Amino acid sequence: MEQAIGIDLGTYNSCAAYAADEGRVEVLRSHYGPTIQGKVFPSFVRFDALGNPVAFGEQARREMATAPDLVVWGVKRLIGRPYSQAEAEARRFAYRVERGAAGNVVIRIGDRQYTPGEVSSLFLRWIKDCAETLNPFIVGKVTRAVVTHPAYFDALQTEQTKEAAAQAGFQETELIAEPVAAALAYGLQLDASRPQYIAALDWGAGTLDIAIVILRQGKDGLPVLSEARPAKGNVALGGIDMDDTLLAEAVAVYGLEDLQPLLPPRAAPGEGTSAHLPDLEGAGLPKALRDLLLALLEAQAPGAAQAAAAPEAWSDFCSLRDAVEQAKIHLSKVPATRVHATYRGRPLEVKMARTSKDRLDGGRDWVILEDALRPLLAAFRSHVEFALTESSLRPQDLQHVLLIGGPMHMPCVQAVVAEVFRANPQVVQELSAVREQGFPVDPMEAVARGAALYARRMGAKLGTGKINRDYGVLLEMQGEVLLHDGDGVPCEVAFPGELSHVGEPGNAVSIGLYKVEKTPEGEARYFRVGNYQFVPVFGPGGRSRFQPILKAAADKTVSLLIHDLWSDDCLHLERLSVLDGRPIPKPHPIIDRGNKGEGAPPPPPPGKKIGGPPKPVSAEGVATLRHSAHGVLQVANSKLNHPRVQAEPGLRQALEGKVRAVKEALDAVPAQGSAPQEVCQRLSNRTTELQAFLETRFLLSKEEKGLLGG
Repeated sequence: MEQAIGIDLGTYNSCAAYAADEGRVEVLRSHYGPTIQGKVFPSFVRFDALGNPVAFGEQARREMATAPDLVVWGVKRLIGRPYSQAEAEARRFAYRVERGAAGNVVIRIGDRQYTPGEVSSLFLRWIKDCAETLNPFIVGKVTRAVVTHPAYFDALQTEQTKEAAAQAGFQETELIAEPVAAALAYGLQLDASRPQYIAALDWGAGTLDIAIVILRQGKDGLPVLSEARPAKGNVALGGIDMDDTLLAEAVAVYGLEDLQPLLPPRAAPGEGTSAHLPDLEGAGLPKALRDLLLALLEAQAPGAAQAAAAPEAWSDFCSLRDAVEQAKIHLSKVPATRVHATYRGRPLEVKMARTSKDRLDGGRDWVILEDALRPLLAAFRSHVEFALTESSLRPQDLQHVLLIGGPMHMPCVQAVVAEVFRANPQVVQELSAVREQGFPVDPMEAVARGAALYARRMGAKLGTGKINRDYGVLLEMQGEVLLHDGDGVPCEVAFPGELSHVGEPGNAVSIGLYKVEKTPEGEARYFRVGNYQFVPVFGPGGRSRFQPILKAAADKTVSLLIHDLWSDDCLHLERLSVLDGRPIPKPHPIIDRGNKGEGAPPPPPPGKKIGGPPKPVSAEGVATLRHSAHGVLQVANSKLNHPRVQAEPGLRQALEGKVRAVKEALDAVPAQGSAPQEVCQRLSNRTTELQAFLETRFLLSKEEKGLLGG
């Protein structure tokens, strides 16, 4: 009998659950039983020196002190991120993190390399094995999984999470946002007879998500859960950042100078450790100077080199981190605590209190939790208020607030929530009930429980998702937003009217997608996604006519289409939003507008030439297009033997189709002399589509991108 489970794939801890036929949800157990955090699967993988996985979960976590370079954890902070963005973040880890051939993140263990997605797949396979062998209420193989992800993950991060589940052996995988999954778990206890606005606050070990959802009754009488607005949050603000802050405070309080170099690099609250890392790779510096600067950066932060150079200090560092984490958990129940670590072979008493008034003695050797965490708590509050503002809601407009994730056990975090919603009597009453009676759903289990219900199609149904960023079309450095933060998916929006400019046959226009990310401080950040060349047809007077279109799929990936209104051919660049975005200045408004009426202006009737036939593309222009097509074909043909292409029949079939389309277009273009613009445009479009396909499937190395002009 085939079974389905829900998995909350976390940064530090994961959780899995199974929904029985009658709606009872069971949290799955691992080989090592419960931990201090409860029934969770610590998200750790232990490798041997050859790079083979040998232990998972709690057993792997316990070996961090003795084999730091062989224990991999926290890959949720690395998955789907280019090395340039993740480099500083990686310095919190003792294992080796390197730049891959495609500019991605790879983890080196011995002579083997793993991507963060591949490590996640190993861990998910272990959870699958535990589900099938240790939990008596599951009979048969687990073939389906609903895996959760931070709601503020971008398209690439969610894509690689789904690929990891497929590689783990799940025949069918669905993804669902973590706060939405948790709302499903809570939804069993909420009344859907009238629409209710719910704020799902999900603060986990690695990420923060705030989703405003609506619970209502569907036409069939069953509850439906929909996003009122797209989730907000931060993928680099979580419980491990709290631990880092408290760890640094403990090192300072107890004068442990030799542990100072092992502390993770500090960043502004909520920015993550990569916030201040310069992009040395793209700075155009001489190699010797770039290598020197990178070496200096390495010296400022921990990592594999520091852990290997000072194994005794690293063992003490791990002992102190465990003690600090344990003390933080204790303070969720008591105002002050004492725990013990090992330092230089001797016991070290670590004293921690919520506030200075809670100290058990008058000594200064106390770590004051709320003082140390004040900047992080302020960042948390600003994100909650920002999510409400973006949803055009006041705190008193909500009917419920759901507390999700380990940090929600902390009184200081609950106090921030109470302060934000102090004008809402119903929410204040709910928070009071949590303090007095406990949580109606365990915050550490809520996400997995909701995912399990969704896997069995129990509980509330999900409404349409929404885009959580603005997306626009970029022409040179002019741009216009077509898809807006909050638009429901799937959707398609065409540029209002047409674009037009004057040029010579064969001239290209630089095109791409750009996205806009807004911060709680009101700042808008712009990122270019993809950089391609579009060759329009130039009609009478040497003027082009084309219309950009943006399409968002149900999985929130965004594609760019350019419809040429002279030739009626369309350049279709699929799933561009999964690519790494490069920071750019705010684009200038598009000024090269033609027809400004609503909708797409009709193309000229087939065969009708207004003002005479268009001029042909010159022999030199034709040669350039053919050379470009041959270059992309050569790279694409080599990728047909790529291990991933060989292993995925659907990917191979799609690649072969793109290659075939380029070859057919190439055959229609004469090898010498000039050629009609329409046939040249078809060749250019099919070539660009093939190149974009290789990029969005992550089959191109950084060097290959450079050779192809990407």
